[in-house]
Amino acid sequence: GEYIDTKFSNQQIQMVEQNSRQVAQRDEEIRRIVESIAELQNIFQELAHLVADQGTVLDRIDYNMEQTVVKVEDGYQELLKAEKHQKRGRKCIFYYFCWLL
Repeated sequence: GEYIDTKFSNQQIQMVEQNSRQVAQRDEEIRRIVESIAELQNIFQELAHLVADQGTVLDRIDYNMEQTVVKVEDGYQELLKAEKHQKRGRKCIFYYFCWLL
Protein backbone atom coordinates (compact mmCIF):
# COMPACT_ATOMS: atom_id res chain seq x y z
CA GLY A 1 0.00 0.00 0.00
CA GLU A 2 0.66 3.61 0.07
CA TYR A 3 2.72 5.19 2.72
CA ILE A 4 1.09 8.19 4.48
CA ASP A 5 3.45 10.63 6.12
CA THR A 6 2.03 11.56 9.55
CA LYS A 7 4.88 13.90 10.40
CA PHE A 8 4.35 17.64 10.08
CA SER A 9 6.84 19.73 8.19
CA ASN A 10 8.39 22.78 9.82
CA GLN A 11 6.26 24.99 7.61
CA GLN A 12 3.08 23.18 8.72
CA ILE A 13 4.09 23.46 12.37
CA GLN A 14 4.69 27.20 11.97
CA MET A 15 1.27 27.59 10.31
CA VAL A 16 -0.42 25.72 13.18
CA GLU A 17 1.39 27.87 15.75
CA GLN A 18 0.48 31.05 13.85
CA ASN A 19 -3.16 29.96 13.62
CA SER A 20 -3.14 29.15 17.34
CA ARG A 21 -1.82 32.64 18.15
CA GLN A 22 -4.47 34.22 15.90
CA VAL A 23 -7.21 32.16 17.57
CA ALA A 24 -5.95 33.18 21.02
CA GLN A 25 -5.79 36.84 19.91
CA ARG A 26 -9.33 36.72 18.51
CA ASP A 27 -10.53 35.00 21.67
CA GLU A 28 -9.06 37.85 23.74
CA GLU A 29 -10.68 40.45 21.45
CA ILE A 30 -14.05 38.72 21.75
CA ARG A 31 -13.65 38.61 25.55
CA ARG A 32 -12.99 42.39 25.58
CA ILE A 33 -16.04 43.00 23.37
CA VAL A 34 -18.21 40.94 25.73
CA GLU A 35 -16.91 42.98 28.70
CA SER A 36 -17.64 46.23 26.84
CA ILE A 37 -21.17 45.08 26.05
CA ALA A 38 -21.72 44.19 29.72
CA GLU A 39 -20.47 47.65 30.74
CA LEU A 40 -22.80 49.27 28.21
CA GLN A 41 -25.69 47.24 29.57
CA ASN A 42 -24.93 48.53 33.08
CA ILE A 43 -24.70 52.11 31.82
CA PHE A 44 -28.06 51.84 30.07
CA GLN A 45 -29.67 50.30 33.16
CA GLU A 46 -28.35 53.15 35.31
CA LEU A 47 -29.58 55.65 32.72
CA ALA A 48 -33.02 54.03 32.74
CA HIS A 49 -33.14 54.36 36.55
CA LEU A 50 -32.12 58.03 36.34
CA VAL A 51 -34.79 58.73 33.73
CA ALA A 52 -37.41 56.98 35.88
CA ASP A 53 -36.31 58.96 38.95
CA GLN A 54 -36.47 62.23 37.02
CA GLY A 55 -39.94 61.30 35.81
CA THR A 56 -41.02 60.84 39.42
CA VAL A 57 -39.53 64.22 40.36
CA LEU A 58 -41.29 65.88 37.41
CA ASP A 59 -44.57 64.26 38.43
CA ARG A 60 -44.14 65.68 41.94
CA ILE A 61 -43.30 69.13 40.59
CA ASP A 62 -46.35 69.00 38.31
CA TYR A 63 -48.59 67.94 41.20
CA ASN A 64 -47.19 70.68 43.45
CA MET A 65 -47.75 73.28 40.74
CA GLU A 66 -51.36 72.15 40.34
CA GLN A 67 -51.86 72.38 44.10
CA THR A 68 -50.31 75.85 44.11
CA VAL A 69 -52.74 77.04 41.45
CA VAL A 70 -55.67 75.64 43.46
CA LYS A 71 -54.45 77.26 46.69
CA VAL A 72 -53.86 80.63 44.99
CA GLU A 73 -57.36 80.54 43.50
CA ASP A 74 -58.83 79.65 46.90
CA GLY A 75 -56.82 82.46 48.52
CA TYR A 76 -58.06 84.94 45.93
CA GLN A 77 -61.66 83.95 46.61
CA GLU A 78 -61.07 84.39 50.35
CA LEU A 79 -59.62 87.85 49.72
CA LEU A 80 -62.70 88.82 47.71
CA LYS A 81 -64.92 87.64 50.58
CA ALA A 82 -62.83 89.56 53.10
CA GLU A 83 -63.03 92.71 50.98
CA LYS A 84 -66.82 92.36 50.73
CA HIS A 85 -67.11 91.91 54.52
CA GLN A 86 -64.82 94.87 55.11
CA LYS A 87 -66.93 97.12 52.85
CA ARG A 88 -70.09 95.92 54.57
CA GLY A 89 -68.52 96.63 57.95
CA ARG A 90 -67.62 100.17 56.90
CA LYS A 91 -71.18 100.78 55.71
CA CYS A 92 -72.54 99.53 59.02
CA ILE A 93 -70.21 101.83 60.96
CA PHE A 94 -71.16 104.75 58.71
CA TYR A 95 -74.88 104.08 59.18
CA TYR A 96 -74.37 103.66 62.93
CA PHE A 97 -72.65 107.05 63.17
CA CYS A 98 -75.35 108.61 61.00
CA TRP A 99 -77.99 107.14 63.31
CA LEU A 100 -76.20 108.52 66.36
CA LEU A 101 -76.28 111.98 64.93
